Amino acid sequence: MFPLRAALFPASTIASSAVSQPQFSLAFSKIGVGLRFRLQPAARRTSSFPPYPSNFAEKPKVVAASQTWLAPAPSKPAGKPKALLAALTDFAPFPIVDFCQKNGIVIEAYCPLVRNQKANDPTLNSIATTHQKTTAQVLIRYCLQKTWVPLPKSDTPSRIIENANVYDFELSEEEMVKLDGLDQGMDRATRVIFGMEVEDLQHELEDYESLKRYTEDLRSRHKEMKERLVAAEKQTADLEKEVVVYKAAAESAEKEAESAKEQLERVAPLIDVGVRVRLRFMEQAQEHVLERKPEILNQEIILAGNAAAHGGFGRADALLFKLGFVPQGVHENLFKVFHDLYQIYPNHYEEMPAKLLEATNYEVTLKTMNVLNEGLTRPGKERQTVMENIWILRNKFLRLGIEEFEKDPDVDRRLAVIKELTATIVYADRRRRG
Repeated sequence: MFPLRAALFPASTIASSAVSQPQFSLAFSKIGVGLRFRLQPAARRTSSFPPYPSNFAEKPKVVAASQTWLAPAPSKPAGKPKALLAALTDFAPFPIVDFCQKNGIVIEAYCPLVRNQKANDPTLNSIATTHQKTTAQVLIRYCLQKTWVPLPKSDTPSRIIENANVYDFELSEEEMVKLDGLDQGMDRATRVIFGMEVEDLQHELEDYESLKRYTEDLRSRHKEMKERLVAAEKQTADLEKEVVVYKAAAESAEKEAESAKEQLERVAPLIDVGVRVRLRFMEQAQEHVLERKPEILNQEIILAGNAAAHGGFGRADALLFKLGFVPQGVHENLFKVFHDLYQIYPNHYEEMPAKLLEATNYEVTLKTMNVLNEGLTRPGKERQTVMENIWILRNKFLRLGIEEFEKDPDVDRRLAVIKELTATIVYADRRRRG
């Protein structure tokens, strides 16, 4: 059977009345339990608290520390509330126990293990050895047989279980008397409750002040570090914004560089033609400026310049139209010329296979030359052979498509023949012209 809720009397301590009292009142009202706070001495009253002074005990007379537990006694006949529970540490003076029992006050053994201060007590250890129990179990059993309410404290699971295992033995009357004999005496009542001597308490208070100052210092440092952290986070956020800006600028610059590179690659054929032509000009200028003989000039530079200036170069010629370098006045005529030479319009030039475009360049070179059938070289025959091979390549492209055309070995063979014969014809033409 569970006890009725009305028979229960929860007890607790609170750290701050101003903060905790309203919270305790709300919590207890929710579980249907009445609440009374401890006696309020008259000396602590103010104009605003307590609201009902008649509910509190009058200020007790000044008495010795060992007699303070008797102070609530005069309030009983007047019907004032009094403490209904009393906390007790083992070996506290028995007059306190007798007083509580006579006045119907339930005793809580608030510190039944005496904070382990009696762990080495010979009497206690002898009794524990007899029952094969720990000193803590003996003290808890002692409280139970005294009809007290022991409140042993532990956060270790094994010790919690051990502290509850006290119902399989019983202390004899002689053992109870021996434990009663450990009464600390009246003058040490308050000291034992705190578990330390007055001198030790003073040291604890001094340590508390030191810890308090240390805590305040830590709080100050924590505040400073927090401010630094906020500043660092702001600086980091600003830097991240700058990184985003710089990254965007870098990406933009990279795109511009890529665009410039693509533009340069597009005009590379025109640059190549211009470079070769201008190098030829500079090389031939040596004949007049430096009075050098023609035979000692660099013929490779001159021939490359001649080919660039007078030979077929479809990619460069197509760019003249694509990039808008052809004047409007001659655009229409030159557009037709380009188509007649390369058999394709400038805007579709790059759609043709590279090997066919190369063959077409040789064809255009020969179209713009006057080839005569003279001497043993018979360039007219070679020209006819070149044109026949180019015609075969065009038909092969129409039949195979770009991919197969570019991989066909016969295409490479015929292109080599076209290249070689074109060079022969150009060389013969140059010799004929002197």
